[in-house]
Amino acid sequence: MTNKLKMLLKTTAAVATLMVGSQSWAATLHDAAGVDQKAADISVTANSFATYTAEGGVTVAYVGAGGGMTVGAGGSLVLFLSPDVTTSLTYADPLILNSNASLYLMKGSPVGIFDLSSAVVSNPINAAATGVGIYLTSATTLPDMSAMVGTTIYVLNSLALTGVLAGFGGPIDIKEGRSLTPVTWTACGGLLGAGTLTAANTNLTVNGDVAGDLTLNLTGMTTAARALVVTGSFATTKAFTSVPGAGTDGITTVHGNMVLGAAFTTAGAGVTVTAGNLSAAGLTTVAALAPLVVTAGNASFNALTANAAVTVTAGDATFAGAVSAAHANADITVGRDATFSGTFGSVTGANLAVARNAVFTGVVTSSGAIAVTGDATFSAALTANSTVSVGGNAAFSGNVTANATAAMSVAGDAEFSGTLTTNATAPVTVDGNAIFNGLVTAGGALTVEGNAMFDGNVVATGALSVDGDIKFAGDVTANGGLTVVGGVVFEGDLAVGAAEVLSIAGSVNLKGDLTTGASSQIILPGAISGAGSINLSPITAGIPSFGDASAFTGAVVLGSQPVVFAKAPASVFTGHQNNVTFTNGGTVARMVSAGTNAKVTGGTTGSDVVITEYELPNAFAATFIPGAGKKMTVTTLSQHSVADEAITVSGAGTMIFKSNINAGGSAVHTFNAPTSIAKYTLLAGATPVITINENVTMDELVISAAGVTFVVADGKTLTVKKVTGNGNVTVNGAGTLAAKLPASYTGNVVTGGTAKLK
Repeated sequence: MTNKLKMLLKTTAAVATLMVGSQSWAATLHDAAGVDQKAADISVTANSFATYTAEGGVTVAYVGAGGGMTVGAGGSLVLFLSPDVTTSLTYADPLILNSNASLYLMKGSPVGIFDLSSAVVSNPINAAATGVGIYLTSATTLPDMSAMVGTTIYVLNSLALTGVLAGFGGPIDIKEGRSLTPVTWTACGGLLGAGTLTAANTNLTVNGDVAGDLTLNLTGMTTAARALVVTGSFATTKAFTSVPGAGTDGITTVHGNMVLGAAFTTAGAGVTVTAGNLSAAGLTTVAALAPLVVTAGNASFNALTANAAVTVTAGDATFAGAVSAAHANADITVGRDATFSGTFGSVTGANLAVARNAVFTGVVTSSGAIAVTGDATFSAALTANSTVSVGGNAAFSGNVTANATAAMSVAGDAEFSGTLTTNATAPVTVDGNAIFNGLVTAGGALTVEGNAMFDGNVVATGALSVDGDIKFAGDVTANGGLTVVGGVVFEGDLAVGAAEVLSIAGSVNLKGDLTTGASSQIILPGAISGAGSINLSPITAGIPSFGDASAFTGAVVLGSQPVVFAKAPASVFTGHQNNVTFTNGGTVARMVSAGTNAKVTGGTTGSDVVITEYELPNAFAATFIPGAGKKMTVTTLSQHSVADEAITVSGAGTMIFKSNINAGGSAVHTFNAPTSIAKYTLLAGATPVITINENVTMDELVISAAGVTFVVADGKTLTVKKVTGNGNVTVNGAGTLAAKLPASYTGNVVTGGTAKLK
C-alpha cells in the first residue's frame, strides 16, 4: 500500500501541474492527457495505475458507455476533484473492483463531493474479492456495498459520508487525526484506525472488530431505538462513551472481547458484552439507567464508579482501583470470583453479590449489603452499614465496624485480626469456629456456633453466645449476657452486667476475676478452676449455679442469693454430685446442696472459708472438708423440717457451725475432723446415727424424749457444754463424753463398750 500511495502523490502532483498550465476544461472528467472520459468506459488493467480529474466548477456527471469503471486485480484508479470550490462528481454506471484493487477518491475542492450512490457495484467475483481498498479524502456518497466484505474503506481526511454505512460489508479505517461523520448508519464490517468517528441519531452494526486507537463520539441517540452492535471484538486506547439514549434506546452490544485503554462511560441503555471478556484500563463510569453486563466472560476493571447495575454473569471480576457503588440501583453482581485491590464503597441499596470467593485488599465501607457465597478475605478495615454475609470462611485482617442494622454472618470459620465493633442492632453470627485477635466491642448479639478464641479484650453489650469451646485471652465485660455450650478459659477478668445471664455448659477455667452486676444469673454446671477471684454483687433475681468439681483458687465473695453447685437448673438438681474446692479460701453468702454427695473443700493457703448460710434440702447430703490448718465456718445451716439429711465433716482443718444443727428422722451425721457446733438439736422421734471420729464440741445439746446415741472413737472426746431436755444419752465406742448435765436433768447417761464419762 505504501508504493501505491507514493505513486498517487506523484500522479496528483502531475495533475495539479497540468491544471495550472494553459489548458482548462469545463465539466470534464479527463485523463492525464486531457481527454474527457465522462461518456466512455474506463478500465485500469491489472497492476497498473490511472488518474482521472473532474473539474469545471460544476457537477461532473460520469455516464460511461454502459460498462462503467473497472479496476483489474492489483490496479489503482484515482478520481480527483479539482481545486475548483464547487466541482463535484456523480456516478451512475457499474463500478467493478477486483481483488487487491484500489480506488482513490481524492479531494482538491474544499466543498466538492463524490456521489456514487447510483453506481451499480458489480464485483465479478462478488464477496470473494479481497484486499480491495477505497481511499477517501472528500465528502462521499457511496452505493450499496454490503457484498464487498473483502473491501476496506480508508478515511484519509476528515469528511462526511453517506450511503456506505447503509450496508457496507467490510471495515472502515479512520486514520489518526481524521474524522468520519456518517449521515446514515446501519452496518459495516469493522472499525479500525486511530481517528475519530462522530455519529448522531443513528445506529450501527459492526460485523467484525472495532480495533485501534479510535475515538467514538456517539451523540443524540434519543429519537428512536438506536444501538451500537459489534459482532467481533471492541478495542480502543481512547476514551469511550457508549451510545447515548433513553429507555431502550442507545444499547451497546459487543459479542466478542471488549478492551478499553482509557476512560469508559456507559450511556443510554447501557453496554452488554455477550460472549467475550471485558478489560477497562481507565476509570469506568456506569451512568444511571445505563447498566453494564458481561454475560459469559470475565471482567477486569481499574477504577469503577457505578450509578447503575454492573453484572458479570458467569465469570470472574477484578477491580484494580477504587470501586464506588454510588446509586441505590448500582448493584454489583459477580458470577464467580471477585478481587477488589482498591477501596470499595457503596450507598444504601447498592448491593454486592459474589457467587464464589471474594478478596478485598483495600478499605471497605458499605451501606449496601455484601453477600459472598464462598470464602471472603478483607485485608483492610471494613465498615458495614448493611448486612454482610459469607457462605464460606472469612478472614478480617483490619478493624471491623458494624453500624446500623449491619448484621454479619459467616457460615464457615472466621478470623478477626483487628478490632470488632458492633452496635445494638448489628448482630454477628459465625456458624463455624472463630478467632478474635483484637478488642471486641459487641453492642449487638455475637454468636459462634463452633469454638471461639478471643485474644483481646471483650466488651459485649449484646448477648454473647458460643456453642463450642471458648477462650478469652483478655478481659471480658458481658453486659448482654454470655452463653457457652462448651468449655471456657478466661485468661483475663470477666464482668457480667446487671440482670444478665452467664451460662457456660462446659468446664470453666477462670484465671482472672469474675464480677457480676445486680440481678445477674450465673449458670455454670461444669467444673470451675483457675486462679481468679469471684465477686458476685447482690443478686435479686435468678440463682447462680456452679457445677461439679468446681475449684476456686482465688478469693471468693458471693452475693446474698443462693449459689447452687449443680449441673442443671433447680428443677433437676437431685442426684448430681457437686464438689466445690476453695484452694485459697473464700466467703460465700449462701450455698445450696444440690445432690446426695455435695462437697465443700477448703484449701491450705489463703483465707479461711466462710459460708454465711448453707441450705441443705431434705434427703440431700453435704460434706465439709476444711483444709489443714484452716477453718471452715457455716454461720447458718438451713435444713428441711424433717432434717433427714446426711452431714459429714472431714479433713485436717477445723469445722465451725455457728448455728443449730437439727438431727431428725434417720439422719446420718459423721464428724471426721475437729468440729465446733453452737447448738445440736435432736428432733422428736428421731433416731439419727451420729459418729464422732474427732474431737467435737457442742455448746448446747437439745435432747428429745427419744434420746440420742453417739459413737465416739477411741481417744476422741465429745464435749457438751450445756444439755437441754431429759432424753437419754447413750455413748458407744471407746471414746469419751464430757458433758455438763444440769441438776434438773432426769434422763440417763449410758455408756457402751469402753466409752467413758467425764
